[in-house]
Amino acid sequence: MSAITALASTLSSSINDVQSKIADVQNQLATGKKNLNSAESGQVTRLTTQVTGYTQAGQNIGQASNTLDVANTALNSMANLLQQMSQIATQASNAGLQASDKTALQATFSSLASQVNAISINTMLNNIDVFAAMTVQTGPVSSNTTTIAATVVTALDVTGEDVSTGATAAIAAVKLALDAISTGQSGVNASLATLNAQGTNAAALGTNLQNTIDSIQNVDQTAMQAELQQLNNQQSIDYYLVSQMNTAAAAVQTIFR
Repeated sequence: MSAITALASTLSSSINDVQSKIADVQNQLATGKKNLNSAESGQVTRLTTQVTGYTQAGQNIGQASNTLDVANTALNSMANLLQQMSQIATQASNAGLQASDKTALQATFSSLASQVNAISINTMLNNIDVFAAMTVQTGPVSSNTTTIAATVVTALDVTGEDVSTGATAAIAAVKLALDAISTGQSGVNASLATLNAQGTNAAALGTNLQNTIDSIQNVDQTAMQAELQQLNNQQSIDYYLVSQMNTAAAAVQTIFR
């Protein structure tokens, strides 16, 4: 093999290699992803599964928090109604009231009691009783759960009280109902605080895992652009050498004609 033939073979191999590398770098730049080995791919898959779990946990927590927010709103509404009922019952206990006045107060009291009862029974979110107990998946592992206790609203039914004939008993019943509301509000707010903390934690863990995934699979655009420039420069050099080799070969052929 002549020196020119050997050089031609070397240059041809170099050009093919550089072109392959250029195509590979351009593809990585286009996708933004590195070429991963099997170990890296396995790690990305495992971490992605965890990120998906934390994302779902965040959604679960958000849905549960929405349910508790509705429960809180309902409890506040019932508390306002019960406070009005307490005032009415206290007013009805006045011995100087006429029977007709007490009858009118009872009508208002009964109407408010019916509203309280309706709220306690019918408050739903997506067909879910907002006062019922629930278990929330708060992480990617099956054991990552939080149980929210039911909000007891059975004591809120005061529809059987009659302020026209038993104002004192009605006052006591309304007080018990207000105490139950207060207990329920405390429980709901405590559960919301717990869920909010867990939601923040799940979001932070998911973000950290995603950052790890990105560090494994995302290309360094600046470094890749620099590598592409080097490969393009090498390709230009190879093409120049091929051109020079062709010129030299032509000169040799001229000599031996």
